[in-house]
Amino acid sequence: MRVIAHKVEVPVKGYTTFQANLYGCGDWHLGTANCAESMLDRTLEAIEKDPNGLFIGMGDYAECITPQDPRFDARSVDKYYLERLEDIAGAQFMEVRKKLKPLAEQGKIIGLLDGNHEDNIRKRHYRHLTMDLCRELNVPYLSYTSFIVLRFQVKGKTSSSYPSSAYTISAAHGWGAGRKKGSHINRIGDMLAWSDFDIALRGHIHRIITDTTTRLKISQSSKTPILYQDTPVLGYTGCYYRSYIAGQDCYAEKAEYPPSDLGCVVVHIKPFKKISIPKTEGDAGGRKRVVAGELTIERFIQ
Repeated sequence: MRVIAHKVEVPVKGYTTFQANLYGCGDWHLGTANCAESMLDRTLEAIEKDPNGLFIGMGDYAECITPQDPRFDARSVDKYYLERLEDIAGAQFMEVRKKLKPLAEQGKIIGLLDGNHEDNIRKRHYRHLTMDLCRELNVPYLSYTSFIVLRFQVKGKTSSSYPSSAYTISAAHGWGAGRKKGSHINRIGDMLAWSDFDIALRGHIHRIITDTTTRLKISQSSKTPILYQDTPVLGYTGCYYRSYIAGQDCYAEKAEYPPSDLGCVVVHIKPFKKISIPKTEGDAGGRKRVVAGELTIERFIQ
């Protein structure tokens, strides 16, 4: 597990309406004939052009299945890599690096998680592809599971007139192979009983599932405690692996998995949006205004 902090400086002008867009994107499986690579490139290009875009890599960027792996099937390998079998995982990660380099240069990558495919290379071949990639791109390595404190600060201002706002993100590649959406969303929702977060992102299952929940909070930004509600968001982040292609065989169809959900998710964050708290008995004034922010989550597809 890794615990890191990431700071975003927000311009003073228009800070109350500022919106950041956090993209949870992974499970590309680059190197397979089933990878929707052109769609992936469009997604990354859109994030690159988003002036307020942030990116968390959810793992399984490359297929990373070597010829000695019992899962290897030459029919499933992208023809580009058939001549590179002697270092197929390394060749795939060279392409991953090329795709992520523009985002890294813009400072948009919060960090990169390991996936189970990269982790198998680490355990079987003692080669840590994700960590090497993070070193080359100079971005944080998030291991398989991480907590991230995402803090927004109005640029150059630290007084109470320009408050900061922070969100805790629980991000992990994930695990499990259940086929019903309810089981997955229940698992991540149950985490709220023993883990404190505002945003939870999981990959691995090749599904896009989003949900919200509501909980009570006490504002700490005023002299008098104020009771209000906030809404953590939960999301499984999809994939870029087409599980069914006419004329192409793969493991997913043999197992009769449901069609994968292509794309990723984006969390829209308005860190300085103020909410109104209705006056209650004992309040000295009228409606209270408190900086609580707003979170929404949706599928992102290009």
